[in-house]
Amino acid sequence: MKFALALSLLFFTTSAFAAVVASYHGVLASDVPVKPGEIKAGIRVFHGEAGPAAAPVQVEAFKTEMASAKADCMLAACPGVKHTFTNRKADSYAARFRLPLKYDNEADKDSWMRNWTDI
Repeated sequence: MKFALALSLLFFTTSAFAAVVASYHGVLASDVPVKPGEIKAGIRVFHGEAGPAAAPVQVEAFKTEMASAKADCMLAACPGVKHTFTNRKADSYAARFRLPLKYDNEADKDSWMRNWTDI
């Protein structure tokens, strides 16, 4: 999972093609430190607070790192919302694989709209 975020951060830091990059229910921990000025794209992160994929300490570390990097970063935490909240199949995956996943229609719509209106 850390590899996926590392790839995302690589895209954030080197992208000449995107003004803004969004992450929905991503893992926020990374072994790849970001330096001030490296992130070229704006970052929009939508995070379900009730999901175990990103512990509160990881969320705080991510916010601190983005602030230190002087990144244009907006992190929207969705209280009571679990991981994969934008995936309409999340409930069936949760039952099938006994995972703490849950689709949330309201958070799905809200995060999508905020992604476009907060740019």
